[in-house]
Amino acid sequence: MKILNSHREKSIARQTLRVSLGLIVFTIVLIEIISYRLISLTIREQAGNLIDSGLELAASNVQNFLNKYDNLIQNIYMNQSYVENLKPINLWDNRNYANAKHEIDESLQDLCFENNDSILGIEIVGEYGDSCFYDSMSKSSNYSFCFKTEDKDLAKYAMKSRNTVYSNALFRRKSEYGEKHFFYIAHQLTDLKSYQNGSIGCVVICVDEAALRSVYYKNDSSYSITLIADGQGKILSAPVDRFVGKSVSAGSEELSEKEIEENSLNYIQNYQILGKGRLKASSRNIQGTDFYVVNVRNETYLLRNLRYFMLIIVLIGLLAAIICIWVLLFYADSINHSVRGILFVMDASETDQGGCELRIMEDRQHWTEFERIGRHFNKMMDAIADSRKQEKEALVREKNAEIRSLEAQINPHFLYNTLDSINWVAIGKNEFKISNMLGNLSVFLRYSIQKSNGETTIKDLLIYLKKYIYLQQQRFDVICSIDFDEEIENIKIHKLLVQPLLENALEHAFPGDTGMDEVDIQIRAYEDSKIRILIRDNGKGMKQEDVDYFNSFDYRKDKMEGSIGIRNVITRIHLYYGELASFHIASGNEGTLVEMIIPVSREDGGRDENSHS
Repeated sequence: MKILNSHREKSIARQTLRVSLGLIVFTIVLIEIISYRLISLTIREQAGNLIDSGLELAASNVQNFLNKYDNLIQNIYMNQSYVENLKPINLWDNRNYANAKHEIDESLQDLCFENNDSILGIEIVGEYGDSCFYDSMSKSSNYSFCFKTEDKDLAKYAMKSRNTVYSNALFRRKSEYGEKHFFYIAHQLTDLKSYQNGSIGCVVICVDEAALRSVYYKNDSSYSITLIADGQGKILSAPVDRFVGKSVSAGSEELSEKEIEENSLNYIQNYQILGKGRLKASSRNIQGTDFYVVNVRNETYLLRNLRYFMLIIVLIGLLAAIICIWVLLFYADSINHSVRGILFVMDASETDQGGCELRIMEDRQHWTEFERIGRHFNKMMDAIADSRKQEKEALVREKNAEIRSLEAQINPHFLYNTLDSINWVAIGKNEFKISNMLGNLSVFLRYSIQKSNGETTIKDLLIYLKKYIYLQQQRFDVICSIDFDEEIENIKIHKLLVQPLLENALEHAFPGDTGMDEVDIQIRAYEDSKIRILIRDNGKGMKQEDVDYFNSFDYRKDKMEGSIGIRNVITRIHLYYGELASFHIASGNEGTLVEMIIPVSREDGGRDENSHS
């Protein structure tokens, strides 16, 4: 209480100074704490996002890297010459053995030259262990750096498996060839003519681990390391050579992705190559394999400079607080003067009918806070004046739009009147067929143009569809039949779902006037409160690629180019009914069948109570 009374006895300037200083210090401390939390959280989150993005990219790159060898194996698998040359080798045919082995060796040498950036050697192993190879390290088909007799267990395993087999990482050193980390990719070979007899051999590719490393690991980092491990925790590739071929797990059982992350984190932590601090691990599975791209990062290292950064913020804040308090005291009188001037103009603008004309005098030599308020007030008044001007212009544009809307209604009205005039001329000339066609055309145009996106009952749809068929039959020699269930005639469907398909059939299905051209339309009730619409013709059919395209057409991605009628119908179906509806085309030499299944709506405009939205 004494402190409060002592404070009240001070001058307003000192009271303002004390209160301002206390509030500023409190604010700075609060900002310091919150900023530290938010910045550290943001750094961790952004670093995690970057790592996750990097892992996605690394997993994709590794997958593409391995796919390249799967494609190479597939090419060998499909090349019948390897199978034919393996037969005398598997039979130990002395007459053809050497020549067959030479042919395979030459082919493998060509493959190695084509992929010399990462393949250390390719070997084809026969059914009984006979080997044909080319070694890029020794540049020979007789002496091998990559392949040894004791390595044949992988080949035996691959011959029994239908999937691609990957070995663990291996290390080999020979004085004449140097040293390499590498791993094997193996797959069985089968004679496609008699695949039921099983494997006749396998192909084994020796891949340079350094080439794999180059696709996922770009540069060194003092706070992060990335490696590739299999489902048992064995390291296939790593930027640290001594890790390659090791295992992050003490056992040999299959591990979950979470266990691989934890074991990798502990493994890296034991070697202390990322220093002390809080480590975090993330991983991504490489599709099609049991390999994982694992990243371990030191989050403490990421935040190493945050404390210094926050200290600098505190010092700058204190300095700014002192300056602000000094400026507050120094400009007290000018602030009062500025406030009175601003309030005067604001009060005057409130009672002034032309308030937008009032402005606050600006002192461009002293941009204090209140001068800035005055400037923004002037800008606001300018904005209000502009807003009023734009409002007037908007009213003019709205009126013009209404006029254009009225003008747009004249064109269909003019068309109907013109058709009616032509109709009476035809009647006057006793051209009753033309008159009948014009009458049907006029009715059909009104039906098509008015609320083309609206709904109509099946009963009304068939009335206008018959008029359209009558018009088309004056042009085409075609028989059209319509079959429907009478109990569904009051069900509502959207317009322009059937007519474009019928038009497409009449325009494109028939090669000419054969006198036997038929189009059948069926509309029947279907299961689960739906109706099924079938449009069948006996025309020449559609190309299979067109059928496949329309059956998989995605209105959200594909462009409306060519065959707009069919695309329009598919788009309408998906927009009106969503996943509840379906569209399918079947076509062959005997004609084309279009099937639409859509949920039903009753005459009151609502969906059937049993349908699902």
